[in-house]
Amino acid sequence: MTKFHKAAHDYLALRRGLGFKLKEHEPRLLHFVSFLARKRAKTITTALTLEWATQPQQCHPSLWAARLRVVRGFAQYWRAMDPMTEIPPADLLPFHRAPVPDPISTLQRKSAVYLMLRERQCGPSPASRRLHITAFSDYCQ
Repeated sequence: MTKFHKAAHDYLALRRGLGFKLKEHEPRLLHFVSFLARKRAKTITTALTLEWATQPQQCHPSLWAARLRVVRGFAQYWRAMDPMTEIPPADLLPFHRAPVPDPISTLQRKSAVYLMLRERQCGPSPASRRLHITAFSDYCQ
């Protein structure tokens, strides 16, 4: 067992003690420290971290970013034992999720607000019932 394996197990135990579940962290971190052992690395460097995080070239960049986040946390922990440890920048592999399109159009939203205000004053109308059903069915598709 290398110093990185022992440190990884200690780090995971510490995080679990703080209440974190770490379902995906453990296999990723142990894979990373095995990678360090195969490379015979003496310390964690940004270059090694980047090489490991982007190894599955066919994977989506979101996976690369997730792998990098796991190593960043461990590197911050390990730096207390080894000041030569490089902590990769958070934006080294940035990944931003595409915004989720709004399932209800602006016109539908304005119409629903108008009819709801009107219902408060006049009571429900057949048109408002149709709009609510239409808006709901559009939302659920």
